Amino acid sequence: MIGDASGQSRWSRRALLARTAAGIGAAAALAAGCGVQSSPSTVGSAPSALSGVVRLYGWDQEPISTNRRKAMDGLRAKYPQLDVQQETTAAAGQAYFDKMQTLIASDSAPDMFIIQDAWLPFFLTRKLLKDIQPLVKRDKYDLADFPKGAIEAYTYKGGLYGLPDNITSIGFFVNRELFKQAGVEPPPTQADTKGWTFDTFLQRMQQFAARVKTDPPTFAVAPQYNTIALLAWLRSNGADLLNKDATATALDTAPAQETLQLLADVRHKYKVAPTTADLQGTSVLNLFEQGRLAIMENCVCQVGRERSNAQFDWDAGFRPAGKAGLVDHLYAFPQVLSAGTKNPEAAWAALKWFEDDGMKVLTAAGSLQGSKMNAHQRAIFIDPKQKPPHADLWITSVEKFGKTPPQTTNWNDVDAALTKELTPLWNGDRTPRDAAQAVKQTVDPLVAQGKW
Repeated sequence: MIGDASGQSRWSRRALLARTAAGIGAAAALAAGCGVQSSPSTVGSAPSALSGVVRLYGWDQEPISTNRRKAMDGLRAKYPQLDVQQETTAAAGQAYFDKMQTLIASDSAPDMFIIQDAWLPFFLTRKLLKDIQPLVKRDKYDLADFPKGAIEAYTYKGGLYGLPDNITSIGFFVNRELFKQAGVEPPPTQADTKGWTFDTFLQRMQQFAARVKTDPPTFAVAPQYNTIALLAWLRSNGADLLNKDATATALDTAPAQETLQLLADVRHKYKVAPTTADLQGTSVLNLFEQGRLAIMENCVCQVGRERSNAQFDWDAGFRPAGKAGLVDHLYAFPQVLSAGTKNPEAAWAALKWFEDDGMKVLTAAGSLQGSKMNAHQRAIFIDPKQKPPHADLWITSVEKFGKTPPQTTNWNDVDAALTKELTPLWNGDRTPRDAAQAVKQTVDPLVAQGKW
């Protein structure tokens, strides 16, 4: 074990993986001794009643965590002998990832839990997830209303390892009042709008900045500079984070360099986007809600917050198209079942309930956009009584232009290294070429190590 700054101990990655493997082996042996298969290739008939305990684990904070509990109340009513327990770390990212590994290693894995789609290779190559394809086939569970890209992302060697926790994208939130004030045309609400290119986007952002002068400043756009948001810009311009066979990074290509230059320039050359210094003591969300930001690029999962907090005329808008056309990021984090679940039928029932009746509760509450495109998104998420008027374009963007991220077995390490090497570029301290060279030196070995 390795001591941290607080004097407490934390497991090294190698020790943790060893414990994880041991824990899964012990769980499998225990399951076999009790006559339960931890990852069956065949399944019997669906039970008419469920009992025992089923544990669900997530990372949400309030109010979404409370809404998630409410979403499962119907399952509790249907099976009163089943104890449905729901827990949350209230923290996502690496903290959640580490927590899950600790739970698995100690044979305390929850029966159903959320992971990032980019984490799937880590869990799949270690056989930590239950294949639900036999259960889908047995129950004739219809997958047609889920986005094809999500189901494909969860499919591995003929098995299916999860269903969507939510389906959303990274969208443009557009302050139409500010665009009207500036006399500048806002982003289009139709995907086939001609001329909405990277160049046109930059021209309009400069026009806006020239016409709207305030103190404190009002900004034209705030791109997200994290790895996932960067993906949509790169792919739209014919580039990507990794090369085609996922053995190395690809930010040194000409299309990638053009994209990096554009995103850096909106901050430092054209000064139409807030810098890190501008965001000290505030946030992009706050700027938008204060009416000081014309375009906010953010996860569409923020729509519930903005329906409450953005008290002005705002709408959705399409992102610009690069040389390869319009591309969006498909957020398709899966809910998965543990390979070591001791109550597999209850876990499967919980997953189905979540995807059907539970998701209706969450979508109606504004907590999620929905995991089914018609049953949830078009039936509930699109609400003519609420903003934005063109919420349907976000659904179109998911279905027609959404792509899932590249994957490695060590994606957290790759992502952290990319963020470290690209941050000086976003801060104005490094050129795209220098950033790409630094990425090649430090990130490429990690990508090669994580190929699967």
